Amino acid sequence: MKLKKKKNMKILNFYCKSIVILLFAELSVNTVAAQTTRKEQITKVYAINPTGKLQITSARSDIEILMWDRNEVKVTGELAYKDGDNREDIDKLLNAFKNMDTKSSNDVLKLDLKLIVSAVSHNNTPSRKIVTTTILCNGDTISINAINIKTAYMIWIPENLAIYVDSKDGKVKIEK
Repeated sequence: MKLKKKKNMKILNFYCKSIVILLFAELSVNTVAAQTTRKEQITKVYAINPTGKLQITSARSDIEILMWDRNEVKVTGELAYKDGDNREDIDKLLNAFKNMDTKSSNDVLKLDLKLIVSAVSHNNTPSRKIVTTTILCNGDTISINAINIKTAYMIWIPENLAIYVDSKDGKVKIEK
């Protein structure tokens, strides 16, 4: 009788552990699904004198600059962000990304690729929840943590174009 009881306890213990593992797996899948990385892309082309000048200002972005034989600058950008935040904030983020600040003349093109101006985390006292406020380049404020936002750009330029790059917290790669 004791042997049968011991065997039944082992089976019950096995089932309890299995249920706990399945619940944990379900919770993990739901958490990952709520934090899916989404990507958006843009492409912009600017005519420029091939002996002109390109000025790039950037923060928290990776930039790759490539040479080509056209008298224009082509910028492709990719924005990656964690989904699951509120739709209004995501729309503000996409709007700021798609409308980068540029100034151009025939000889000079200035690209300001800074998407995020600042990000501050603070304790929301009544709920004890950490809240992040991110200020975008266009002045909009969103509640998406800046850690969950990443931008990268590929820029094609005429071979003889002078370039100046001011980049903070990002990689810059120049290829011929």
